[in-house]
Amino acid sequence: MKSRKINILVIGAALMTILAVGSSTFAYGTLDYYYNDQIRTEHWPSVSNIPWYMNDLTPAYASACQASVDNWKNITYTDLTHQYLGTTSVAYNYDDGVNVLSWAADGLVEWNWGAIAFATNYVVESTGEIYGFDVLMNPKKKWSYDGTPRNNEYEIEAILTHELGHSWGLCHSMVGTATMYPFVSTANTSQTTLEHDDIISHALVYNNGTFPGSYAKFTGSVVRGGTGVPVAGACVHSFPENAGYYSDNITNTFTYTEGTYTLYVPAGTYWLRVDPLDGDPSAYSPNRISYVLMDIAETNFPAEWYNNGESNCEEDALVSTYSISSGQTLSGFNFITNENCTAKWPGDAPEQALIPAEFSMGNYPNPFNPSTIIKMSLPYASDWSISIYDILGRKVADFRGYSEAGEVSVEWDASEQASGIYFYKGEASEFSGTQKMLLIK
Repeated sequence: MKSRKINILVIGAALMTILAVGSSTFAYGTLDYYYNDQIRTEHWPSVSNIPWYMNDLTPAYASACQASVDNWKNITYTDLTHQYLGTTSVAYNYDDGVNVLSWAADGLVEWNWGAIAFATNYVVESTGEIYGFDVLMNPKKKWSYDGTPRNNEYEIEAILTHELGHSWGLCHSMVGTATMYPFVSTANTSQTTLEHDDIISHALVYNNGTFPGSYAKFTGSVVRGGTGVPVAGACVHSFPENAGYYSDNITNTFTYTEGTYTLYVPAGTYWLRVDPLDGDPSAYSPNRISYVLMDIAETNFPAEWYNNGESNCEEDALVSTYSISSGQTLSGFNFITNENCTAKWPGDAPEQALIPAEFSMGNYPNPFNPSTIIKMSLPYASDWSISIYDILGRKVADFRGYSEAGEVSVEWDASEQASGIYFYKGEASEFSGTQKMLLIK
């Protein structure tokens, strides 16, 4: 059976359906899904000369499109190559074998709910093999293609490099500086540079035999304190020593039902941390990553740092520092979740960790019944608003206020609303974002 998988990037955030050969005991940056109770990973069976076209209504964007393709092609651990076949009048291939980068889908796609761009993969569902893709860019947005984005413009290379990552079968990263991080803003060029987490995720799927090369890895597990039961759907990530913000993390990975993980890192000195995918911060939500994690993620455990004296109650939020060399494997880093304890940010200034590095927004749970928590991260003090609309565009709820830097959290009780899709729009200072949520009764 063949199917179409859609990955969507919206203003300030990304919403996507997610997928990822065979089964796996941990997840690492790939689009994973279930087929007959087996995990499949979305992937190209061959990465040689993948053909692509550009819609002929936007020839001025050609160089930025090629630069986006080249960002992935230039990874030394893979042999990914592409063949640009020129322009086409096709706006959206609908599974016709024309892989197109397009700004011409207005009228074919409803853009009024805030999408910046989305990628559609065409997949053999039983194997996860990708045999085609489209990337559609919102023609109603303002775009920069000269490398000098203005405050109201989106940088083509940054957005398209992200969307092409989905087209290769990669999911979102929880690393704040990564190209595959699920939030984006105007005048942003940082996502044009692939970070370690992007490179590792791609190399694990398309390894040409040279990976891990200069990388090293930590391995271990995450289990419940007191019972030793494996924790599924936990996010394990590396931070440089003395990190101050969530966005300082370097790489991340996720546990599956066995509770085990493998975390690749460049050589260096690190703190290790485990977080639940509970929507705090907003990017940490399973519906941003994969169908598998949406199904198995456990969220009822506190975040904590790994230390040499792991136990089920570490009141002082102890954290140990670990150095690792190129090609080295360090094993036995087994997290034991805290029970009735609060793990704080290590160091002398724990409050610093509560200040977000950028505006972001998300909700959890999603889908929900009958209520959900909507959170908005504010890097500095601002007036803010969160408005909720039904599928017909009617406003059904509205929240407003002023907050200092940190996180705003509101609860929407939809007991009196009908089942279906709703959109929430958040605004604060120059930030404006729209996301989709599903009420199921």
